[in-house]
Amino acid sequence: MHVQETTQAPDQQNNLLLTLVENLVQCALDHDARVQVAAMSALGVVVEHFQQILVPFLQPIYQHLMQCLAMYTGRSLLILYDVMGVLADVLGPVTATPQLLDIYLPPLLTKWETMLTLASTHNTELDRSCLPLLESLAFVASASGSHLQSHALRLFNLCMATTECCTLHVALLQSEPNSRHRAREEDSDATVCALDVLDGVVEALGSSFPSLLEASAAHGPAFPSLLRASCIHDAPSVRMSAFALLGDLARRAPQTLGAEALGEMLARTVENVGGELHVGVCNNAVWALGEVAVRCGRDATLLQPHAPQILQRLVPLLRPPATGISPPGLAENVAAALGRLAGVDHRLVGPVLEEPRLFIAWCDGLARVADPQERRDAFVGLVAAIRAQPGVLVGTVTGSCGEEVKAGRVAVAMALVFAVASWHVPLSTMLEEEGEATVTGGQPQHLEEGNGGARGLTSELLYGPSYRFVAFPEEMASTLGKELQGLLVDLREALMGGGDWDRVQKQCPVNVRKLFREHYQLMM
Repeated sequence: MHVQETTQAPDQQNNLLLTLVENLVQCALDHDARVQVAAMSALGVVVEHFQQILVPFLQPIYQHLMQCLAMYTGRSLLILYDVMGVLADVLGPVTATPQLLDIYLPPLLTKWETMLTLASTHNTELDRSCLPLLESLAFVASASGSHLQSHALRLFNLCMATTECCTLHVALLQSEPNSRHRAREEDSDATVCALDVLDGVVEALGSSFPSLLEASAAHGPAFPSLLRASCIHDAPSVRMSAFALLGDLARRAPQTLGAEALGEMLARTVENVGGELHVGVCNNAVWALGEVAVRCGRDATLLQPHAPQILQRLVPLLRPPATGISPPGLAENVAAALGRLAGVDHRLVGPVLEEPRLFIAWCDGLARVADPQERRDAFVGLVAAIRAQPGVLVGTVTGSCGEEVKAGRVAVAMALVFAVASWHVPLSTMLEEEGEATVTGGQPQHLEEGNGGARGLTSELLYGPSYRFVAFPEEMASTLGKELQGLLVDLREALMGGGDWDRVQKQCPVNVRKLFREHYQLMM
């Protein structure tokens, strides 16, 4: 491999890296399968470690990977697919320039096409070695953006044909005389992978996705049927991918879903929300529900027929499970969905406003939401709900004695305080927190005593000698920021009379008090 540097002369580290990459790709072209596996595995580690430093070398790397694709079989091929996925996942859009896509995407699609043709011709299961290829293509598609356009039609048709092949194969197995075959979840793995690639295509094309459906005379008309069938599929893994696809369609290409189809999809989505169901399916269904709610704007017509069932299934998810450990991401998705529903019609979240424990859990979940768009929508809904029912902050807490009532009011107020404070967490703190969670290999632990579980509100940030809170996001400061400030002022006024505001001030960490003085003009 010979690399022509396209940037300034590399420093010593880049020289060493260049030498390392050259040696690895040369070893990867060895005819010994063991050498191929070792070299390709090492290249994957290099990609994950050096990341953006590899960008100047991407073109020759991809050219050599395609040489490997032409000669590899077995395990070597699977690891190559994994490296392709890692490159797209770690480096993102820089791996999806038109020049690079033209190098590696056509050969990968040809490989997929060949295996699919073989399976279709013989009515057999798609070779399982194709699955890692599809998994890597899902990363490639989502990273490609509009650059995917020239390859999108071929990619879409392959996805649709793969789901048809998989469905037909399972149906044939079950229809054979005296067949004892029972559908297994792994029978649908190819469908899952194809749906994930379709999701990546939707992410890439966005509002152009409906044009892609129109361009595919062979498969475009069948797409709505595929989505409906996938949302009611027996295999949880298929439903999980289907709801991820539905959510991205609602977010990025809502015109794909007409009112009638969206109403039907909404019913299927609500059916899959519930703590007793498959966790991954439930999580994605909750997220999709929130995305569909946003598409409704201020018109609750689509949601109203499903409102009782939505509340019946969604609200219990705010309560901590018996294990005390909520599945990763579920609290955030539930809180965001509730906020987005409230943005459509505050009455949709009435029960949450009426029970302090639920309101506190809602605020805790909102404080953990990471996606900026979801966070904004959800807090807008929170403000709308409180404005429509202002007594929620002070008038719904009951107890057997005055002290119990006061404690309840303070707890409600503190939940709102920390939710607002979560807007001021520096990005570096959130990245550090996520990195520590990844290193430990366990479930990310966001709940620190006294901060309501807010994302990034570490003890150092709350109590440390160095004040590190940042300003409210500038693009929303004059709108949502002002709304939250007004809410906090009203909260203070409502709690001043009985001394509850004094309790709130005493419980607030020192840096939160400073934050509220400087940014919200609240004397604490």
